[in-house]
Amino acid sequence: MTSDLHIRQDRYRGWLMGLVFAITACLGYVGPLGIAALAAVAGLGAIPLARVDGRARLGAGLLAALVVYAMVSMAWSRAAPNLAIQSYDDLESLTGVKLGLQALLYAALVAAAAGLQAAPAERALRVFAFAMTGLAALLILDGVFEAQIYQAMLRMIGQPIRPDLALRNVGLGGYVLAVMVWPVSMLLRREGHNLLVIALVAGVVGAMVLFGADAPAAALAVGLAALAAVVVYGRPAVATLGAVSVFYILAAPWLVTAAIRSGLMDGFKASLPASWDARLDIWTFAAAGVAERPLLGWGLDASRTWPGVIPLHPHNGALQLWLELGAPGAVLAAGFVAWLYWSVAQAREGRGFMGVAAATLAAYLTIGALSFGVWQEWWLGVGAIAFCACLALKRAIPLWSGQRDLPKTA
Repeated sequence: MTSDLHIRQDRYRGWLMGLVFAITACLGYVGPLGIAALAAVAGLGAIPLARVDGRARLGAGLLAALVVYAMVSMAWSRAAPNLAIQSYDDLESLTGVKLGLQALLYAALVAAAAGLQAAPAERALRVFAFAMTGLAALLILDGVFEAQIYQAMLRMIGQPIRPDLALRNVGLGGYVLAVMVWPVSMLLRREGHNLLVIALVAGVVGAMVLFGADAPAAALAVGLAALAAVVVYGRPAVATLGAVSVFYILAAPWLVTAAIRSGLMDGFKASLPASWDARLDIWTFAAAGVAERPLLGWGLDASRTWPGVIPLHPHNGALQLWLELGAPGAVLAAGFVAWLYWSVAQAREGRGFMGVAAATLAAYLTIGALSFGVWQEWWLGVGAIAFCACLALKRAIPLWSGQRDLPKTA
């Protein structure tokens, strides 16, 4: 009976991950913001299967401490929420509560992915690979037609949208693709679909060119560099990537201040387009805000309280952590990132897998340093699902023989 239960659980995990991966690719085009709801619902369904053991407990503990501290910081936040809930807007303002729920549900989803068996993991990842290839094709096609397909789809359901907003919405798919491209490309290469790998990369580049999004291309370049470094040098390269990421998180405000004092910031502003010039202004203001309250920060969601200077968030994850949560938040976040890289370095599936996992993490952090807010639900959901994709890849690798694309680990 116990064996039958395990078999049913394994099948359930496989179907759950296959559905999550397929729907993620669909939402990447029709509505990336819906990825938050997808990850939450799937995480709810994964709770009975979730187990946290071994070194995963350290990562879970760091994440839990960060979320708890963020919730505590609401006590002194400039954006202290209205605790007298009278409307949906009041409920929506409780970022700390939402973070707690997301941490629980997204972590349950990841834990379920960690329990995948090899065959279901490979099937789920194969679904993801072909679905993401479809997303890449849609991004290129609708980019050429200036999001007219997306606009026509919304008109059919009675929700017309302005052309500029349609372009922006469709362009968000490029961010999803830039993070997910690495694990799915490894599967496609394993199965000899090299042209589909090219299509995936073209989708990311197309998102930059056709939708004017620079961050996906930057993530693609950083991810490729991370992959190459790990494949060539192995674990020392993973350790170096982790050290650079941790240093960046801990030092971000002072790096901005140093750039201002040295005159580098003025030089950048003179040569960059308007969108980047605005980012530099935001980062300058955020660094000054950190200098005023470096210990505890201004509290969760405080970034939203300077609307004339910071539009919702600083467009830089490290600066937002420092500005809102101060040193404790930055240290806990850096610790969690260090744990992620350390987990990658402990993998025994070969340099190829380590490189893919490191590239996925580096791409996600790169976009977080340039675009979205730290607490945006859908972007956190993208991170959780990318984690699941890497775990599925890790579980599938033992099925493969003659691992030509997986050099031996140093």
